[in-house]
Amino acid sequence: MTNPTPPQGPPSAHPPPPASFQDTRPPLWQVVPTSLKVAVVTAALGFVASLSVSSETVVNGRVTECSYLDVGAIALGVVTVALVVAGALGQRGRPERLRMPLPLLAGLSVVLLTVAAYHVVSGLGIVGGPCN
Repeated sequence: MTNPTPPQGPPSAHPPPPASFQDTRPPLWQVVPTSLKVAVVTAALGFVASLSVSSETVVNGRVTECSYLDVGAIALGVVTVALVVAGALGQRGRPERLRMPLPLLAGLSVVLLTVAAYHVVSGLGIVGGPCN
């Protein structure tokens, strides 16, 4: 006599959850827009890259005039702002499941824009620099 059903292996201890319970969102790194990833790099570069010009006028051993400009910091600050804006606006056309979570997008944008503003202000010599 033959058995009509073939033998099956041991039942799984944890069967897969139903499709309705599975998380279909991709990992966070994949939903972060590329422009925001590049903005993080440009914001970090602003702390180490410099293309500056400065001049001092010294009369009788005292500095009477000083000017300072860091074009590199200003440029990286402006590029960071443009990348943040592009990343935030680029979220509008993406499907909901591929969008970066709004609180994370807002928080990252605020941090990046603050760093960009610092780079512009320090590049103009208002904060930091040899003249202060």
